Formats: sequence, structure tokens, C-alpha cells
Amino acid sequence: MTDVKSPFITVYTLEQPANKIVTLADGLPKKAMAAPMSRATAVTVRVDSVQLFAELLETIGEATNCTMSLGYVPGTEPKDGSTEGEPYQTVTRGIMAEAIGVYLKTPEGVAATLGWNEVDGASSICRLKANMVPGCWYLFDLDTVEGEPPSLANLDNISRLEALKEVFPELAKAGFVRVPSTTGRVIFNGKPMEAVGEHLYFQMDDAADMERFGAVLLQRSMLAGYGFMKPSYSTKNRTEKIGQRPWGINDPTTASCERLVFDGKPVVDGEGLSVAKAKIEVIEGRSVDTRKLLDLTTDEVARYSEMTGQQVVQENRSTTVMGADGEMTTQTVTRFLAVDQSKLQMNTLIETEQGEMTVEDYCKSDYGKLRCQTPFRDSTSWNGILNRFKDGTPFVFDNGLRCRYSLSEEQAEQYLMERCAAEFEELKSIIATTAETEMPDPKPLLEAFAKMTFSSETEKALAETAAAKSLGLGHRVKGFRSDVAAEKERL
Repeated sequence: MTDVKSPFITVYTLEQPANKIVTLADGLPKKAMAAPMSRATAVTVRVDSVQLFAELLETIGEATNCTMSLGYVPGTEPKDGSTEGEPYQTVTRGIMAEAIGVYLKTPEGVAATLGWNEVDGASSICRLKANMVPGCWYLFDLDTVEGEPPSLANLDNISRLEALKEVFPELAKAGFVRVPSTTGRVIFNGKPMEAVGEHLYFQMDDAADMERFGAVLLQRSMLAGYGFMKPSYSTKNRTEKIGQRPWGINDPTTASCERLVFDGKPVVDGEGLSVAKAKIEVIEGRSVDTRKLLDLTTDEVARYSEMTGQQVVQENRSTTVMGADGEMTTQTVTRFLAVDQSKLQMNTLIETEQGEMTVEDYCKSDYGKLRCQTPFRDSTSWNGILNRFKDGTPFVFDNGLRCRYSLSEEQAEQYLMERCAAEFEELKSIIATTAETEMPDPKPLLEAFAKMTFSSETEKALAETAAAKSLGLGHRVKGFRSDVAAEKERL
């Protein structure tokens, strides 16, 4: 478990701009984000206090090619009291896969890209949740957003922080580093561009509480009247509302240790454009025991579900994580998340790392876990995962909101029935072909059985008997079952 004694963050240096780019369009400033980070030199930095964080932000604030995340790769920490660790290279999963010769379409290929590998002669790693652990710094990203009700949209940043202190009184004792929006640093014809957002950083006593704290803070903000249901719009048609999801007076997607945070110097290109120095403010205080923000009670969970249409669950799951020795290990972790069964449909279009596809297209493919854009909120950070449950039904997990979107129970049941029927017809064809062969190869039949989901035990027993006969085993079904079990283990 990480704690306040390990106050590390990661700073990335790119060969190209990392932050906002402001140009002129029809004589007026126009903002755009820089190209996504594909590779960078990364350094883990020790930041023990709000004063030191402010100094670091001043340095980053004068660099157009620097960004950071509030987590770090275990084993890259500074040694012997140093401020910085040894630099290393971080690359995208696509670059990593190509360098080590694996195919991301397969689970084996995805697993191979975890941990350290050599890319272009340099020891490299991907900026992934599995490869990183949280540091002890937490970010409040304060800004107004589309769909925010006037009662909340009219709150200035001081009022937003006071409201968060009302939700969680321990914040009143916290030390903060305040950094105004980088957009407000851009000067056009002697006047700063309009910007109301700001970043507030504070220390947690227990860095391992980052994800839970972020989830519960949003839930309790909703219950306290400082949250709302933010509308989601189609990426193809910005006027088409496709759903809504809980949102707070602070961006609830910041509680991810691998997430990039942009507080660097904007790039400007155009007559009359310049960039002012970052105005960084330190508010003295101490680190915060975020564990004092308690999980919702049963009654509160019911209220939250009624307000949002989402269930709040706590589940234990096995996950691959980076150990302190730099090796990937499997651990059982407790995860707090919201579950939404109202939005995901078989025809939902999702932008994945393998291209655009509907959920139905994905289900018909042999793709494993795919990185994707989050389909139910505006984001270009590839912070979603398209995957399947053990029974084969699809889901999308939004890492930023810690929300899992899955089919409704009725849709999931319908999908499984249709899939079982199609697979059973294919299986019958394989059995028939095997029975007609003089010296049948059992492998295709064993593979089909190992992957098959039967609609009932009766259907499974009848198929096993027919398969055993087609292989010349007569009624020795038990032996066939053993062979299928071995094939499942192999797969």
C-alpha cells in the first residue's frame, strides 16, 4: 500500500508540444489539444509538500512539452533521498505491441504488453493503470460544464471548494496548491482569454484510497445537492442526446493514477498572442485522511440509485498489477464502482483501438479486451475498456467515472439465447462432419465444446453423447468430458 511517505508523481517530456495550442481563426483565438502522447521520457519525482509541488508546477508551467500523472511505476522511485528517479521511456500499447511482435487482438498479445519491454533499444513501459500505482496527490479539477444547472454553474471556484468541504469537512484542514486554467494564461491583444477553471492539488494520507475516495465523493456530492445528471451527446451529431450520467462540481474522472494532467505552457501562434506566467498559490495545511469519507449506507445507496439509475457496488476481482520489483503479479483487489444497465445497447457505436464497431460487431468478433473512447461522455483520452463477462455478454468500463455499462438483464438473456442457438447449430455441423470421417481428428470438436455455452444441462448431455459417438467412443462420455476439460485448460 502506498502512503504519504511515498509522495511520487510522474513527469513526462515529449519531443513535441504536450499542452493546449492556441491559434487564430477569423482573427479570434481558437483552442485545440496537442496530438496524443505516443512516446515520452518519464521521470518519477518526489514531491513532499505543497511548497515543493508549487515549485514543480512553476517549472512544468514554463514547458510546452511537459505533462504529468499523479501515479508512478513501482521501482522507478528516486533513490537515497534524491528528488528524481532514473528516466525511462513510455510508449503507447500499439508501439509496444509492434516492437515486441505481438497482436493486440488476442488476450495473450494484450498481456505481453504489460510490464517492461525493450523498444528501439530502450527499456520501456506503457502508461497503463496495471503498470502504475497512485501517488499521494489528489486533483480537484474545478470548472463549469455543459448541462450544469444554474445553481451550480454560477458557483465560483472558491464556492465550489467550500461546497466540497461541506460534503467532506476534513478538507477544511487541507493544504492546497491552486493553479488557474492554462487557457487563462493566453494573452490576446493585451487581455487574457476567458477561463474560469482551475486545478487544486492536495495530499492524501493513504494514496491507495484514490479511486474509492473519488467514487464516494461524487456519490456524496449528488446526495448533498452538489451533483447533477450531465447529458451525453452523440459524437456524430452533437444535438442528439444519448444519455446522462452523474457529475459533480469537480470533474469526477481525475481519480485515475495513470491519467494525464496538463498544467504546462500553452503553445501560441498568431499575431497578438502571448503566454503569461502561471499564477500558482499555496494554501497551507496538512494531508487529508480520505478514509474518513465513509462509503454510502444501504439507505444512501438506495437514494443514489433512485437519483441516478445506477447501482453502487463493491466487488473483489483479480487484476494484474506492477509489483515493487517491476514484475507483473496477479492480486485480488477491492473495487468500488457504479453499475448502469440502462444505456448500453447492441447497436451502440463505439470507437475502439481497432476502429469503430457496434457492440454487436464486437460480440461477433474474436477480439478480447479493447481500449476505447468512453461512449457515454465526451472524452478523447481512450479511458474506456470494451470487454466481455465470463458468460460472453459485453460491457464497457469507464475508468474515469468508475462506471460499468452492461446490457439490461432482458437484453443479456436474449443475446445468450441467440448465441447459444447459433453455436449449437455450428456444433451439430462439426459433429456430423466428424461422424462421416473414417479417422476423425478430435481437435476441432474439442475446441468447439471448450468454447461452447449450452442453454441447458440436457442440451449439453445430448451433445456430449453425440460427440462421443462421432469419435468412435460409443457411450464413453466421461472420457470425452475429460478431454474437453483439458482443452478448456489449454485455451
